[in-house]
Amino acid sequence: MVRVDIQASNSILVTKRNLKYSTSLFLGTLLGSIFGFFGTVGLLLTFAESTQELIRKRKILKEKIERVKKQKKFIEINFSQDQNY
Repeated sequence: MVRVDIQASNSILVTKRNLKYSTSLFLGTLLGSIFGFFGTVGLLLTFAESTQELIRKRKILKEKIERVKKQKKFIEINFSQDQNY
């Protein structure tokens, strides 16, 4: 709650603000800050997990490609028509 007092003097207009914080306002602000912080941490964890999953899938794909290359080379060596290797 904000209370604004306006006083007029002969020379200038004086404005003074008095802020009144109630306990419920303080607790609501604190609770909102805590939930906001946890939401941010949750978002960061979700991003980290998805990045980790993407890296894991790429590693598995590279391993599969290497395995196919090795099998292809094995087949070429063993079943090639040209024995001059």
